[in-house]
Amino acid sequence: MIDRQLFMRRRRINILLRRGATLTEGIDRMKTYKTIMNGLTKVEEFVLCVITVVVTAITFINVLSRYVFHSNFAWSEELVINVFILMIMLGCALATRDGSMITLSLIFDNVGVGGKKILTVIDTVVNLIFYAILIYTGFNKVFDQISTGKETFSLGWPEWVFTILLPIGSIFLVLHAIEYLVDVMSNKAACVKPAETEGGKETV
Repeated sequence: MIDRQLFMRRRRINILLRRGATLTEGIDRMKTYKTIMNGLTKVEEFVLCVITVVVTAITFINVLSRYVFHSNFAWSEELVINVFILMIMLGCALATRDGSMITLSLIFDNVGVGGKKILTVIDTVVNLIFYAILIYTGFNKVFDQISTGKETFSLGWPEWVFTILLPIGSIFLVLHAIEYLVDVMSNKAACVKPAETEGGKETV
């Protein structure tokens, strides 16, 4: 009888140790994942800064040339408009990372923490489906343009060079949406954190 009790205790201890090891392994993986995503975010921010400077410089020079020298660069508008797509996609990806995308929050603001978590998960999953559609249709368009050899009107570049920016930007959106979803599920996202109490009163 005593041997059986010892056996059962050891078994419970082994199960707890395995669960602890699995939990520790999961935490280590999450730390690695967050480190990678933090590095990716820095790259995105750098690319955004470079693109913003380049687009601003090209636009300024083109306007100056138009009004001072009465001539303009025909290719500048085509380049700026297409590169602006990448700016938008990267900006949206960074906003998705911390849940700061523009939303209609009428219902969200009037539910508790649990309701906010459920709504955020649903919203993020729907967004992920939409981003997946953008990636699929975007790359299909790219392959079609590569096969037909279409070129842009002013620059004479292959059209797919600009079209591919859409699915690439959507990939960044997917990565950050997953990152945000993980934060929501682990209660690390700001939107699902319980309000802190100060002097017995909730503070937001």
